[in-house]
Amino acid sequence: MTGYGQEETGLSWYHAFELETGLRLSQEEQGLIEWDLDGWVGSDENKIRLKFKSEPNASNKDEAEYVAMFSHNISTFWDVQVGLRLDTQPESLIYAVIGFEGLAPYFLETEAHLFISEQGDFNLTLKYEKDFPITNKLIAKPYIEANYFAQNIRDQDIGSGLSNAELGIQTRFEFSSAIALYADLKYDRKFGKTRLLAANNGEKKKALVATLGFKFLF
Repeated sequence: MTGYGQEETGLSWYHAFELETGLRLSQEEQGLIEWDLDGWVGSDENKIRLKFKSEPNASNKDEAEYVAMFSHNISTFWDVQVGLRLDTQPESLIYAVIGFEGLAPYFLETEAHLFISEQGDFNLTLKYEKDFPITNKLIAKPYIEANYFAQNIRDQDIGSGLSNAELGIQTRFEFSSAIALYADLKYDRKFGKTRLLAANNGEKKKALVATLGFKFLF
């Protein structure tokens, strides 16, 4: 994300936020709206990272989470981060967060975070993505995200080990540097004990999700 900034008392402060709002097109979730806000405020060395994500679900298990982290630059392409996450749906929970974010070889945008809930549950999330320009305005971004849990969380229908993974691609057309139209297609699959719990509860073990929406940068 490109930063916008100002200089005060000899210090340079910048900010960059990216907001995505999309309409689910899948048959079971058609018409449901999702939100994703990701951004930061600060300097090149120290930033406050803010995230908000709301995902609808046809099984009435909507997800909503807020994340605030202090991000400190430790090398040219890497930041170490620590902070808190608040989930308000499907249930209210607070997590401590520690992790890192940066560019891996071949310019892979990488995120790895460990979440520790107030109940003592451990969850590791890994995410990789990369932009591939097709034209000056048309960009494809494949991505993959995986979730690992150290224990079973029965009330959330989550089993220990690899819980689920998402493999997707988002293609966007940039009208300007501040607004773009995007289409997102992802394959979400449950694994291991989480897959067995989903089968026992009559839930889907895999899903193909299509979304059409707008991306705003400010």
